[in-house]
Formats: sequence, C-alpha cells, structure tokens
Amino acid sequence: MNESGPTEAVIPACSVDLLQPDRTHISAWRDKSEFEHVFRQLFEATRPEDIEAKEDALQWLNVWKVRLNKSVPVCVRCTATVLEAQLFDLRMQRDDGDPNATEIKNIYAGAFTRFVNYVTEETQTYQQHRKRTIAQHVRGIGIEPFLVELRHLCAHRSVSIAIDVFRRSAQYCMDWLKDSYWQRELNTMQPVTYETLHRAKRTPLSDEFCSVLRAYDAATAGLLRKSTTVQHTRSDLTDSEYKALQAEETRRGTDNLRVIAQHLLAQFVRNQRTIAHNLTGVRKVCDAVMANCRYLMQDPVRYRQGHWGKLHSVFFRALAETGCLQELFERLLAVAESDTEDEQDRSMASFWTVKIATGFQLLKEFKRYCRTLHTQRLVSFQELVNGKAKRKLVAERLAQEWYQQKLQKLAPQHLILGLTVDCPWRLRLDRRQLKTHLNAINPHTRKLLPILFTLVEPPLTAAHQQHLCTMIEIYADSWRQTGGGQQTAGSMPNYEQLLASKTYAVQDVIERLGRGRTTKKCGLWEAPDEGLDWDEYPLGITRRDGLCKA
Repeated sequence: MNESGPTEAVIPACSVDLLQPDRTHISAWRDKSEFEHVFRQLFEATRPEDIEAKEDALQWLNVWKVRLNKSVPVCVRCTATVLEAQLFDLRMQRDDGDPNATEIKNIYAGAFTRFVNYVTEETQTYQQHRKRTIAQHVRGIGIEPFLVELRHLCAHRSVSIAIDVFRRSAQYCMDWLKDSYWQRELNTMQPVTYETLHRAKRTPLSDEFCSVLRAYDAATAGLLRKSTTVQHTRSDLTDSEYKALQAEETRRGTDNLRVIAQHLLAQFVRNQRTIAHNLTGVRKVCDAVMANCRYLMQDPVRYRQGHWGKLHSVFFRALAETGCLQELFERLLAVAESDTEDEQDRSMASFWTVKIATGFQLLKEFKRYCRTLHTQRLVSFQELVNGKAKRKLVAERLAQEWYQQKLQKLAPQHLILGLTVDCPWRLRLDRRQLKTHLNAINPHTRKLLPILFTLVEPPLTAAHQQHLCTMIEIYADSWRQTGGGQQTAGSMPNYEQLLASKTYAVQDVIERLGRGRTTKKCGLWEAPDEGLDWDEYPLGITRRDGLCKA
C-alpha cells in the first residue's frame, strides 16, 4: 500500500494509470523499495549479460499481476508484454548462432498488438462518449503514430517487416513506459506504514466542520418542532445552539430558519466532499455526524412520524455520494445489534437503519421505474453534478412525483436517496453479511431484516425471502411469549437454531401463522391420527375442530 504524494515536482507525460495525489491506494508491490528494485532491474541493466536481471524483473511483474489480477496498472501489463518479447529475442541471440528471425518477429508482433490494445482500452474507458480512432487515442497519451501503423501491419501481415524495426520499436515502448509511468510513480510514491495510518486516524476534524454540523442539526430540530424563525427556537435549544443560529442569522442576513438550514447544509456538503476522499475521511465524517447531530439521533424517539425525508433527504444524499452513508448505516446497525448499548440508543439506531434501508429500497424501485420513461424526461447523474439548477429541479420534481404517487401521505417521511436512473450509489450487502445479521436478530432489527432481503446481492428468490420472513415471524411470536422487553441472554433462539430446531417444523409454521384454523388431512400420504377410529371414518375424510365431514 502506497500513498500518492504531490505531483508538482513531475509533470506526467500521460494520464494512463495516473492516481490522484494525497490519497492512499492499494498497490501490487509491498512498498516503494520493491517498486524501485524492479525499476532498476528493468532500466538500469542495459548490458547484454544482464538478461538475468531482466528475467528477475519479469518474474516480479508476473507476481504483481497475480496479486491484483485485473486491477494491476495497465502500464505494468504493457511492460511485461514488451519485456517478454525482448527477453525471447535476447535468449535466441545468446543460445543460437543463427536465430530464427520469423519466430522472433511473431513474438514481437503479438507484443505490439497487445501493447496498443492495452493503452487504448484504458483511455476508451474514460472517454466512451467520444468516438475516436486508435491513432487519436495513442497520440493523446504521447505515443508516436508509427507504432499504430506497425500494429496494423503486424495484425494484417501485409508487409514483411525487418527484425531491426521490431527491436527499435520495442525499445521505444520501454522508454515511453519509463518516462510516462515508472519514473513518475517513483517520484510521487510515498510508502504507507502502520504509524502514518494511525496518525492520520487520530487527526481530528476542524472545529469549523463540527460547528457547521451542530448548527445544521439545531436548525433542522427547530424546523421539526414547527419553528419558522431563529427567535422561535429559543425555548427548544441550548444557549450555545441558539447563539450559533443567531450568528448564522447575522451572517446570512435573514432569520428564516429554513433558509439558514439550506445554507448550512450547502456548506456541510462542500466541506465533507473535501474530507471524505478515502476511507479515513469517511470514518471521520461518520464520527462527526454521530457526535454532533444530537437532535438527529434523539428526536426519532419523540417524533417518529416527523417529516424526516422532507428535512434530511439532501443531507443523506450528500453522505451517500461520498460513501459515508454505507459506513453510517453499518455503525447504526452495530448499535442496534449490540446487547451492551443503551436501550434508547438502540431504538434510535433501529429507526435510522430502517429509514436508510427503506430509502435504498425505494431508490432501487425508482430506478426501475425510470427505465420505462422516455430518455428526454430523464436527467443523468453527470448532468446533475455539472449541470444547471434547472436540470436539478426537473430531476427533483420527477422523483417527488413518483414518491408521492407510491407512498401518498407517507412520502414526506421517507428519504429520497437518488434523483437519477444512473445514480451510482447503493447499499452494499452480500449474503454472508446477511447471515451474520440474521444470527444477531433481536427486537430492534426485526423490522429491518425483511427490507435487507430485497437488497442483498446476489438477489434472493421470492420463495427464499418468504421463508426467511416466516422464520422472523416465528421469532417475533417467541419473543412476545417470553415477555417482550424482559429478554435475557440465551432465551431467544437465533436464526441457525430456528432452522435446526425440530420444534419449528413445517407443521409448527402452519399452526403459528394459521392460528389453528388449518385443516388436517388424513390419508395414505399422511401420518395416521391415533385418535381417529378408522372403522367409523373411511379414507379421505377430513377432520377439523373435532367435526368430521364427508
């Protein structure tokens, strides 16, 4: 793992495999010294007798490809491709007095074809909306067009090419890779150690970021309590919170509480985008939300039917855009599942996990609905980020109309987590995680789990979801029979016990869910009823509540 340092010292020759500065990245090499060793073996071993050094470098490149598989940098794959051809040529020259030029040419031809394909596929990934030729692609990243012509000749085999042309072209490719990728990475790479990672985690957020978050929380708390101006919130807030809103009133030149909340939210969105650019920043933002949004975390106990979606949809969309909402959801779910947390905290966590999961569930349905509409009615996510305010209003209106039609009076209570059909975020949940949450089921997560069944990847079948919901209903019945809140450790069976227990067989499910109204059949394919007199009742008779019917 390495961290990309500032890039002012070196101007990159191209943008292939260019990493963003001041961010931590997972690399195929252990540290900078390993990368530097391969660099020296590749480009400083120039004598003919240094074949062993280049073979060692090729082995390291293959190890890197195994470590990261498809995520290995494109230039590493290109280097290995050209180096294999060069080594084959050098071995043939060393071992044979009269090397087979045709075989060497074939090796070089395949290497150049793969080299050009690799670099053009990488650039086309980021420029799919523009149709460009291969020559335009390679020219845009600093490669001479003659290499494309050589690639075409190798692919079509229309002209016999001299072996010296292949050798000089291979050396050109290695020189280009050295200047455009290897030297750039070596100059900008900084190793990441245990100490640097933990020092970054201990770095607190600025006071300005936390104060904006606290002021936003106080403003939305006033709106939830039907306050319209800063003055109206005096009786509901603490002295420090009220003074913070007064300072915002002076700064914004208005006492309208909704306008102040919108300005604070916009400021929070800008700040958190600059912070949450890696996992450490995401965790910092979640720490700040949990610590400074006091009303957001406590008010659900008192205002469960509040217009949460209307108040906080933009706030949660901003968290989802930077990946913070996934982290926040997992933290809240951990609180809801923990037996050591305060009961009020677990109720709060249960409320918000259901809201967030329902928001992702509705977003999934909204995307499915958008795919049925005409493309002229839709706004893409890229247009929403870079477009004008008018396009944003169109997207918001479409989403609000759909939510209003689907949820009717409950629409203001639900979070709108996405406005476009290509919204890039979703709740990441696999089946292994779902099984863990099922094993930790408790009254605080019982309502959440059926929602997660619809979001897990790969998707569950309808029959499987129904089976899991049935087991949860059995759990709820058992919990109510044991006295509700007086649950003790070990008194409730977990999911694995429910599946393995002989008590919860198919007939028990029928009896519990059917409330004793199920008809029992007696016949060839059923176990005999010991209390039934077969001399009096022939086969095929059904018995219900002690009454017999023909």
